[in-house]
Amino acid sequence: MASLTIEEREARLNEIQARLEEIDAEYAGEALPEDRREEWNRLRDEQKEQDDTVAELRKRQAQVAENGARESGREDGAHFNVNIRKSDSDIYDLAAIRVGMDNPQGGLQQLRDNAMRAIERAQYPSMDRETAQTNVESVLSKAEDAQGTISRRLLLTGNPTYMRAWQKYMKGQAWSSEEERVMSLTTNSGGYGVPFQLDPTIILSSDGAINPFRQISRIEQVNVDTWQGVSSAGVTASFDSELSEVSDDSMTLAQPSVSTEMARAFVPFSIEVGMDYPGFANEVAKAIADAKDVLEASQFATGSSPQGIITGATGVVTASTRGSITSSDVYAIEAALPPRFLQRASWVASRIALQKFRQFDTAGGAQLWIQNLQYGLGRGGGGSLGGPTDGRVGYALLGWNAYASSGITSTLTTGTKVAVLGDFNQFLIADRVGLSVEYIPHVLSTGGPFPRGGRAYFAYWRTGSGVLVTNAFRTFLL
Repeated sequence: MASLTIEEREARLNEIQARLEEIDAEYAGEALPEDRREEWNRLRDEQKEQDDTVAELRKRQAQVAENGARESGREDGAHFNVNIRKSDSDIYDLAAIRVGMDNPQGGLQQLRDNAMRAIERAQYPSMDRETAQTNVESVLSKAEDAQGTISRRLLLTGNPTYMRAWQKYMKGQAWSSEEERVMSLTTNSGGYGVPFQLDPTIILSSDGAINPFRQISRIEQVNVDTWQGVSSAGVTASFDSELSEVSDDSMTLAQPSVSTEMARAFVPFSIEVGMDYPGFANEVAKAIADAKDVLEASQFATGSSPQGIITGATGVVTASTRGSITSSDVYAIEAALPPRFLQRASWVASRIALQKFRQFDTAGGAQLWIQNLQYGLGRGGGGSLGGPTDGRVGYALLGWNAYASSGITSTLTTGTKVAVLGDFNQFLIADRVGLSVEYIPHVLSTGGPFPRGGRAYFAYWRTGSGVLVTNAFRTFLL
C-alpha cells in the first residue's frame, strides 16, 4: 500500500475500526468462530501496519513543516504561525488555529483551508465522492460568515475521532477520553451534530425522484434564522424623443424574507435491535435523510410554513372547462406567464396531471411533448416524467422541462391546483446548515414512568421556502 496517501490510510483505519466493532457486537460474550477469528486477526495486523505507517508519515511531514518554518523565520525575521503548512493530522486542531491567529483574516483563511482539506479527505457513504465534495464546497462558499462558523462545523464533525465518538453515542456506548474531549467542543443542547459526511443539510443528498424542487429552485444555505433578500420584477426600458426628458424607469424593490422552520423526526427502536444490528446508527442517518426528502416534497409543494409553490404562487389560470383538462389549457398557462420568466421556466405537476397532458398529443402533431434524447437538449436538460432525472431521457412540455412532484395532489377534481409553470429561480429554499441528533437511552411507557425496553433517536433541522416574485409563476386550477 505504498501508494496510499495519509488520508486514504486514515479512511481505511476508520473502516477497520468500524468492522472490528461490528464483530465485537455480533459475538458479545462469545468466543469468535474460526472464520471470524481469522478476519479479526487479519484486520488487527493491518490496523497496526497502517497505524505505524501513518505515524511515520506524520512525523516526516511535521519535520518538513518545522524546517520550512525555520527557513521562513530566518528570511522574514518573524514567525507567522497561520502560514505554516500543517500535517494532515493537525487540520482538525482548532486550538492550534486560534493560537496562530496573529491576525483575524489569517486565522479565518487557515480555517477555510483546513476545511477544504477535510472535505477532500472525507468518505461519503450516501453518494459519489465528486458530487458530495462539490455540494459541501458550495455550502462552505455560500454560507460562511466572518467567524468561520461553517468551517468550524466541518472540522469538528469531520474529525475521524468525532465520527467514532458519534457512532458510539448513537449506540449508547462509552467514549474514550480523547473522544469525550472532541465531543465537548461541539455546541449542543443535549444532542450532537451529524458528521457532515452524513448530514443532508450539507451534502444535499436529495435524489430528486419525488422532490424535484431542490433540482430547479434557488437554494441558499444560512447560519441564521431568516434569509433576507432583495427582489424586483425588473426595469422597463423605453425609447424617448430627441431632447425630451427621460422617462422614470426605476424598478420597484421588494425585501422578501424566508424563515427557517424546525422539522423533527422521532425514531424509536427496541433495545434488541440496537444490540443485534451493528450498522443500525448509520442506517438511521440515511433513513432520516430520506424522511427529510419526503417531508420537503410535500411542504415545498403545498405547505404554508414553510411556504410551498402552490401556496405562494398566486397567479392562477382556470381550466376552460371546470374539473377537466384540455390541450388548450396548456397553451393558456404558458401564454399567461410573463415573457421575462419564460426563458428559465419549468413545469411542476402531479404525475397524473402530466400524464393527462401527455395524452393530448398521441400522434405528435400538436407538438406538446418533445422528447429530450440527450442531456442539455431543450431548455435546461431532461425533465422527470417518463425517464431518469439525470437528463438522459426526459420530456419538455411546449419546450419547457416538466417535473413530477408527489407533493401536488393527483386528484383531478374541480377546485384543485394540479400544475405550475414558472421560473423556479424565484422560489427560494433556505437551509440552516446542520442536522442534530439526540440519543434517548430509555423510552418510557405511555401510562406510567416505566421503561418499555426501547430507545430512540430525536433528529431536528431547520429549513424554509417561499416565493420571491409571485408574478414569476402561473398555477393551473381545475
